[in-house]
Amino acid sequence: MFFFHPEIIQKLKEFCDTPFRPRLDVADADKDMINLMKSSWAENPKARPTFTTIKKEAIRLKWYL
Repeated sequence: MFFFHPEIIQKLKEFCDTPFRPRLDVADADKDMINLMKSSWAENPKARPTFTTIKKEAIRLKWYL
């Protein structure tokens, strides 16, 4: 299932027991990027990567920001 931006925003606003996360199995994205996205969605904010960590990962993998 594919969602457009307004639909994703609406799903994020809706309350449910399981937070909405876009499907990544259909995304044409780098596996390291997908792993970073998933870690950023951790329910516990302390388990999420910091911006410094994200930046270091981007530099390491040569994702030019």
